[in-house]
Amino acid sequence: MSEPSASSNQPASAVPPPRPLCSRVLRLLATAALSFAVSILLTIFLLAKAPPMREVVFAFTTPQSDWPLYFTLFTLFVVFAAPLTVMIYGLRRGWLSCRRQAAIWILVIGVAVDLAVDDPVVNMPATLDELAPALPGDEASYKVMSRFSLTQSDPILKTDPTGASFVANLNGDKKDTDVLRQHRDDIEAGWNEIGPLQNWFTELSAFPRIGDLLENPEDPLPSFRLIRTYSRFACAHAQLLALDGKGDDALALLGQVLDVSQKMEATSRSLIRIMISVVIEKMALSRMGYVLDNATTSPAARARLAGKAFV
Repeated sequence: MSEPSASSNQPASAVPPPRPLCSRVLRLLATAALSFAVSILLTIFLLAKAPPMREVVFAFTTPQSDWPLYFTLFTLFVVFAAPLTVMIYGLRRGWLSCRRQAAIWILVIGVAVDLAVDDPVVNMPATLDELAPALPGDEASYKVMSRFSLTQSDPILKTDPTGASFVANLNGDKKDTDVLRQHRDDIEAGWNEIGPLQNWFTELSAFPRIGDLLENPEDPLPSFRLIRTYSRFACAHAQLLALDGKGDDALALLGQVLDVSQKMEATSRSLIRIMISVVIEKMALSRMGYVLDNATTSPAARARLAGKAFV
């Protein structure tokens, strides 16, 4: 009988034994955590270097629903899915060894520590009173502003008013005219349904300033949904007034919307309130252009408009 050759004693393949399940799970979790940390740093970089990405992130922080879906999904993939995909692929291919993971962790932690300590404002942050000081009388206006807030249930408008879908598509250009004339009854019905919001804005506009006494995250924040609902209907109603030849009345109504938004922005202690104000200001200004293009207005009304629009 012939002796077995030396080559027959060698293993058929050099495939290493599989890692224990616990080890693989821990390594996968560590990779996911590293991917999340890289995503956060990537987000900070994009916010600093890419203005379009800032707009996307800001859109996520407000109840906006009209941001293009494909761009939103693309941004989410770039910020979160892309790093995770690359790391899992590297893990499966054997490129992302434990030593390399540790090196990346050291780099990520170093960058995070540098971001945390490089700005003295982080170490000595300004107080809310320094950023937006409260003045005597702000309590009254803040109480009215907080009547409809995110932390309180809405006693009105449990569902969208009549015509809400029509006013949501208006943007102040010539195309609005056909929509306004075709759906006038629905728009006016919805305007009449939000009487409590009309009274709310009238009260707010009467204050010389709208104070913001926000001190804690739990304090009431303005309800963007209700403010947007009122502003959309007020702008649509102003456009209808312009089509009826009541240009001064239309400018007065839009001036009230602009007045409230500017007072909210001037005293704001939160980014949410500033963003709400800017959205409403833009809406009112675009409709003012529509009114001036479609109705005759008096010099006095235009002068009042100029005083509000260019403060």
